[in-house]
Amino acid sequence: MNYSLDPILLTLIFSGFMAFLALVTSIIFLILRPRTRHSYSIESIEIYLGGESPSILGRRTPPSSNLYWGFVLKYAYKVYYYLISKVHTGRLSDWIYYMSSWYGFLIVISFLLIIFYIIMW
Repeated sequence: MNYSLDPILLTLIFSGFMAFLALVTSIIFLILRPRTRHSYSIESIEIYLGGESPSILGRRTPPSSNLYWGFVLKYAYKVYYYLISKVHTGRLSDWIYYMSSWYGFLIVISFLLIIFYIIMW
């Protein structure tokens, strides 16, 4: 017997399986997530520099002589501190929420593109 599927049908089956898996994972995450919010600690907002000297670790931000950080501190200040306060809290559940919302957005876009492709085909 020759079991061969159309690539589009196989993609739809695989996407449906992945959506089901994401749904089950989301339900498990919602059941197991902590119900209370904890206050922020200093360790959760410090920049990790990977074993640098204490003088560098003692600074709140890197020096503005660095080209990237100079740009961020001068032009993208509000975006940077918004992301630090929302995403870099030090809690794994916040990171999972951020990444799952991003991946959810990508899945919605991929479903829309698949539907558009099926309609145009």
